[in-house]
Amino acid sequence: MSEYIKPRKKQLRLLYKSIATAFCAVLLSASACTLAYGEGTGIQTMYCDAEPPVIDAEACVLLETVSGKVLYERNRDEKLYPASMAKIMTAMIALDFLNPDDIIIVGNEINSLPPDASRTKHKIGEAITVRTLMAAMFLSSGNDSACILAARVGREIAGAEELSYSSAEKLFCEKMNKKAFELGAVKTNFTNAHGYHNAKQFTTAYDFALICEAALKYPLIKETAGMKQFKGNGAGAAAAEYPLTQDYDWNSGNLLLYGEYAYQYATGLRTGQTDEAGSCLAASAEKDGKQLICVLLRSTEDGRWTEAKQLFDYGFDNFNTETIQTAGTLLGTVAVANTPLGIEQTIDYLTAENYSDFISKKQLEDIKKHVSFFKELLYVPEEGEESPKEAALVPPISAGDVIGKVSYIINDELVFSSDIIAGNSVAERTFNTDMEYYIQKVRNIFFSKSALPYWIIFFLVAGIIVRVIFVIRRGVKEKRKGLKFR
Repeated sequence: MSEYIKPRKKQLRLLYKSIATAFCAVLLSASACTLAYGEGTGIQTMYCDAEPPVIDAEACVLLETVSGKVLYERNRDEKLYPASMAKIMTAMIALDFLNPDDIIIVGNEINSLPPDASRTKHKIGEAITVRTLMAAMFLSSGNDSACILAARVGREIAGAEELSYSSAEKLFCEKMNKKAFELGAVKTNFTNAHGYHNAKQFTTAYDFALICEAALKYPLIKETAGMKQFKGNGAGAAAAEYPLTQDYDWNSGNLLLYGEYAYQYATGLRTGQTDEAGSCLAASAEKDGKQLICVLLRSTEDGRWTEAKQLFDYGFDNFNTETIQTAGTLLGTVAVANTPLGIEQTIDYLTAENYSDFISKKQLEDIKKHVSFFKELLYVPEEGEESPKEAALVPPISAGDVIGKVSYIINDELVFSSDIIAGNSVAERTFNTDMEYYIQKVRNIFFSKSALPYWIIFFLVAGIIVRVIFVIRRGVKEKRKGLKFR
């Protein structure tokens, strides 16, 4: 080993760190954590050893909202019709511009619908709150309710109260499509606010799961989508202030909330139904702190309820949020080369951050951990010198320094990577440390307990020598004195 090794260059260290971080980010973005299941079925599930349900819906997605992970999918990117589920996006756009207790006076926009469209039977001139219109869309599936909201928002966007409904709806749909794109629902297109069939209005199971995930972050949508019944005056507390209001009594069409198909963990959202779209469902459920979203497109009237329950049970029973890493946890120790003389020192290396993930029980069992140190910190033996059996680092290193990476791998896929930090400091060997070592060694030799007998002998001999010298000198003085008086 060479006597002195030059300290690392901090710029080089930062370069390595940046490259390692970027490389891990690329790997993470490419990781999907899915496993094909059922050849020719279009079904995929996240890595799990449980038997997944077989779903007959043309397309479906089961998504966990915190991690955004898809636990189960079938034909997730196939473009299909959303039917009245489109009202979920309508609700978000309306609340982006209006307050729940705003009063809207119903206009002739309610007459813009085809004769066979579903209606809540609002009246022109009626005063009604945004909150009531939300309930009308989610429980009564009122297409006319969606038109009222689209007209109000479109006219606000244009700043023109007399704007025609067709122009207002066009502006409203532009907002719907812009928001869908921002949410990542890039294969979705809206042409109306209510969901009545239009060949150019389409979505995918995955896109609509993203839309539902965003919608549940609106408190009023989450509350309204989970209501089993609405009963009351459309203008709410302000009813007495307006000449025309109506009393309403609606029951939800979401049978996961009550009745024959009730699911105890269901929290809401809504259905869709047209001849072209088939029976559709966007549903949410919560259990033990986990929130799942299930989207089924082109299912059957009964199948959408039973299949949603099967998917929810599959997700809740087989996946959990697990703590994989806690910041400050000791991962291990590593040797240090070229430390000051007399010091054989190691460095504890610790985790730098917390990490938890929504994974299956199988994934938790199979997770593998890999630790690597930055290349510029590793000791490289000189030519002819024996290589160390294990990795060794080059000092100086200070407590808290980032010295490498820890990676977690599941089924040969990188799922997380983070820094590891030094838990203690180690100094570099220098000329000054060598001098300090030798000085200390001399001190230890002369002032240790083992040197005490030698010090005793030294002082005894020194005492005898001093005594002899004293006697001789006194004898010499007396002799000189005698000669002087002779």
